Parts: sequence; structure tokens; C-alpha cells
Amino acid sequence: MPTSRTTATLTLRQGRADETVATAGWTRLVATLAARAAGRVEVDVGLVTTTFRGSTERLDRVRAWLDAPDLTDLDAVRRELAADPPDVGAVEVALLVRYGAQGPGLAGLGETGLGSVTPDALRAHVERCLAGTPPAAVRIPRDPAYSHGYAYGTSVVIASGVVPVDAADALGEDLARALREEVGGTGEEAPWWRAEQVDADHAVLVVAGWRTRSTTSRWREARPLLLDEVGLPGATDFAETLLVGAHPKVLDFVLGVPEAGWQHAPSEGTGYRHRGNEQHHLRVDGRGVHFDYGWGGPFFPADQLAAVLAHPGGARTLVAQDGLNMTVQPQDWRDGAGAVAEIDELAGSRLLPQLTDPAAEREQRLPGPPRVPEPRTTVALLVGAFALLLALVVSVVVAFTLADVPPTPFVLVGGVAALTAGLVVRRRARRAEG
Repeated sequence: MPTSRTTATLTLRQGRADETVATAGWTRLVATLAARAAGRVEVDVGLVTTTFRGSTERLDRVRAWLDAPDLTDLDAVRRELAADPPDVGAVEVALLVRYGAQGPGLAGLGETGLGSVTPDALRAHVERCLAGTPPAAVRIPRDPAYSHGYAYGTSVVIASGVVPVDAADALGEDLARALREEVGGTGEEAPWWRAEQVDADHAVLVVAGWRTRSTTSRWREARPLLLDEVGLPGATDFAETLLVGAHPKVLDFVLGVPEAGWQHAPSEGTGYRHRGNEQHHLRVDGRGVHFDYGWGGPFFPADQLAAVLAHPGGARTLVAQDGLNMTVQPQDWRDGAGAVAEIDELAGSRLLPQLTDPAAEREQRLPGPPRVPEPRTTVALLVGAFALLLALVVSVVVAFTLADVPPTPFVLVGGVAALTAGLVVRRRARRAEG
């Protein structure tokens, strides 16, 4: 017969995948409050389940709290959790790309619901946790074929696919081992894998490795592994649902997939000008939010906005249903307060208050607007360098002509110097644009 010292587990069929953008983070909030009321209980909030581990006596206290939640510390705990959010890494971003701002994809957005939780709403959420059932398969908003890729980082390749949950671990081991043999890498740069169960029957398997100058071509040679051309058991499902994240410049070279694009729509009028670049405009109208970088830019249709996150410092994060998101900092735009007011009006009930401001490195979680050349800056550099060097060559020729010295060798030297400087300027301009 179990005693109070027996270690046991209590599992709820409720996880992060059962939340919405408006309730994301509530399950971890419930689990934290219950665990603290019980004392010395470990908690694991996954995508489809929430597990408590501890002595049977303490798990009885957890169950007692769930039956009659004490929300005295609700505000303090939610602010504490908001200040220490779960990590958003390669796996979470892969889930966000695949599922959008729903179900498992919410792991890539963070706990966006902590700022709007109320005691009554959280009590209703506790009841859902107790009555939890295995989640149904989540609709994939994007075409799951492997013709899509997304921008991620600069030197890592992230490949993910949906596989049967009972085959995920073995397939992950096989693919990571095969990639280590094909691509190489040791220590932190060795290919790795992780599987996350996303519904009753499926898991998303993520296999990743580092791309360096010496292994880019070897990653291309590894493509057959990911597309099931070598016959690894259970790899067909992975290949048929493959999505790849990598630097935009290497997506096509490494695995032959184009980058998933933003929606674009023509923007009429100038709207709000960017303080750092007069060519950049932001406009809000009944159709949605337009970003124009001179050549066009991302467009967030009003009917496809999942939420607008309202940060206490004034920033607004636009979240599309497919998971793409951008943060608008009002201080970056002329009359930024006016832009924020228009965005708030467009969002309506989809405006979600947040407890923290976005961290600089996470303002654009997936992916930011494409980095494009600043043509005026680049051309100005090249023209200026050419004019300077041309003036130098002419002055040398004139000086030595007046001195009755043959100018040919000096012209050659000046020409070589001009060519070298031009190449240097061009190389630096490309780096700045890339």
C-alpha cells in the first residue's frame, strides 16, 4: 500500500497545445499555483499533457487545490512567470511555422495570455484541465509539402516533419546519426534531434545541425536523408511534411527549398514614416497593416490577425494566424502614437495586454521582414569611391605630364588601386546588405 513517501505522478490531459493566443500560459499558471500550494512537487507542462511528480500526500494536495483553487497569489505568480518565460528556440519556432498561432504553434509565441487572465476565467480553465481529453489533430495552415522553408539564424539548418508518435524517437536517432556521418560536427555543433508530441497519434520531429563554410555542400549531399531517398524506417512521413529553416541565402543551395514569403499588398499613401529611413512607411487601414520599404513589404490582413500584443511600453506585436509576427515600436515612427492607436482600433477584441515589453532579440520571432539593400547608400558609396579615385588618377597624370615624366606606369598603378578599392567597397556593401 502506498505511503506518503511514495513517489507518484499525476497527469492532466491538458497542455500548451490546448490553449489559444488569448489563454497561452494559463496552464503553466495553474500548474505553478497548484504545485506551490502542495510544496515540493515537480511540474512539467508539455504540449498535450501536464504532469506533477511528488509524494502521494503532496499530490493529494495538488488535487485538492484543483478541486477548489485558491487564487490569492494569482497576480504575483503571473507576473513572476511573465518575467521568466519559457525558452523559444529552434524547436518552438519550427512548431510556430508549421501550425501558426494555434495549438502546438503557440510554443513559439510565448505566454501571450498572462496579461489578460482573471480569477473567474482561470477557474474555468482549471475545470477544462480536469476534464481534459486527448487533443484532436491540429489543422496545418501551410501547405505541408517540403516546398517551403523559413528564415532562421545564420549557421544552423533546422529540418522538421510530422511522424507517428511511436516512431519519433527511433527515427530521430537514425537521422541524427546519419547526418553526423554525412555532415560531420562534434560537440555542440553535432547534429541533434528532439521530438514533441502534438496530438494523440503524432509528434513533430526536429533534426538540426550547424552549417559552416566547410559543410554547406555536405548539407546539400545530406538532402536524400531528409527526403527519404535512403529508406530509413518511418522516414516517409517525415519527408512528406518536411519544413526547413535556415539562412535565406542557403535555403535553396542546401535543400532546394524557397523561403516562405510574407503576404504583400499595395499600399496607397505614405502613412507613417520611419525615423531612421524615410523610404520606410507604415500604413493602417480597413484592410490591415501595411509595411512599405520602398519596394513593397509585409502585409497583415485585418481578417487574418490572430492577435495584437499590447506591451506596457507602448510597443505592439502583430501576430498573423499563420504565426508570422512583427513588433511596432512607436518611437521608431513619426507620430508613432497615432500608428499604435490605429492598430489598436483595428485589433478590437484581439488586443491582448502584456505584462512585459518585448526583448530586443525576440521582437521579430519569425521571421523579420527581408533585409534588403539600401540602394541609395550603396550607390553613393560606389560613386563616391570612383570619383575620388578618378580624381587621384587625373591629378597624377597631370602632375607628371607637367613634369615631363611618362605617365603610363602611374596610370596603371592608379587603375589597379581604383579597381582594388572598388572591389573592397562592393564586398563591404554586400556584407551590409546580406
